[in-house]
Amino acid sequence: MSPLTHCRNCGAEVSGLFCAQCGQETRVELPTLREFVGEATGRLLAVDGRLWRTLFLLVFRPGQLTVEYLNGRRKHYVRPARLFFALSVLMFAALKFGAEPLFLSGPAAPAAPQAQAAGSAETDWTLSLVEQVEPRLQQSLDGRFRGPALERLQHFRALPQAQRARILSDGLLRYGSYALVALLPLYAGLLQLAHRHYRVPMSGRPQGYIAHLVYATHVHCSVFLFVPLALLMPSGGGSLLVLLPLAWLGARAEHRVYGGTLISRTLRSLFVGLSYSACLIVAVFLMLYGAILAAA
Repeated sequence: MSPLTHCRNCGAEVSGLFCAQCGQETRVELPTLREFVGEATGRLLAVDGRLWRTLFLLVFRPGQLTVEYLNGRRKHYVRPARLFFALSVLMFAALKFGAEPLFLSGPAAPAAPQAQAAGSAETDWTLSLVEQVEPRLQQSLDGRFRGPALERLQHFRALPQAQRARILSDGLLRYGSYALVALLPLYAGLLQLAHRHYRVPMSGRPQGYIAHLVYATHVHCSVFLFVPLALLMPSGGGSLLVLLPLAWLGARAEHRVYGGTLISRTLRSLFVGLSYSACLIVAVFLMLYGAILAAA
C-alpha cells in the first residue's frame, strides 16, 4: 500500500507515522493477530513501563510519585485520576469476590441450636445496628416518610442473620466507590488546612489545593493496593502485617512531600488522620443505613 499523504481522520497532510494535527497513526491497514493482542495488552497493562514505574514509586519510594508529578515529570507515569480509578476498581473487585461476606460475619455461632439461640443476641451485631437506626429515623423523619422507613426496618429485622450481613456487605460495596470519590476532595482539603503555613519553602512541596489533591490521590492509591492483601492474611492479627507497612508508607510519603520536623509532621498527620477517620465512620454508617432502608 502506498504511503498516505493525508490523514484519514482529520484530512491534514501527513509526512510521518503520525498525524501532526490529531495524533492518529498514518498506518491504516488492519493489524495482524499478534499485533492486535499486543496492542490490547499494552493498553491494559501499560507494558511500555509507565504502570510498573508508577507502582514501583508508589510502593518502594512513597511520596516520590507526587514529587515527580508536581515537578512536571509526568510522561513516564500513570496520571493520578486514571490510577485512582483503576486501582479502586481492582480493590472493590477483590473485596467483592475475596470475602464472604465483606468484614461483616461475626464470630462463629455455637453448633448446638440452644447455644446458638442463647448467644445470638451477643454475636449478631446487625440487630444492634437496627436498634441504633430506629430511634434516629423516628427523630429525623416526618410522618410522611417515617412510616415506610420503619416498615423497611422491620422487614430487615425479620431477615435471617446471614442475609442481613450480606445486604450490609453489598451495600458497602455498592456505595463505597461513590463515598471514596466524595471523600477524596475532603481529604485534600484537610491536607491544605493542616499545611497552610510553611516556614521554609521547599521545591516540589504542594502549594495549592490541586497539589494537595494529587498527593491525596496517591495516598488513596497506596491503600487500594494494600487492602486486597489483607484478605490473604489469617484472621485476627494477621492484617497488622498489612497495616504496619501501610502506616510506614504514609509516614515516608508525608516526609518526602511535605518535609518539616518529626513533631510537626506527627501533629499534622494526627489532625488529618483523626478528622478523616471521623468522616469515614460517618460515611460507613450512612452507607449501612442506606443498605438497610433499600433492603425491602
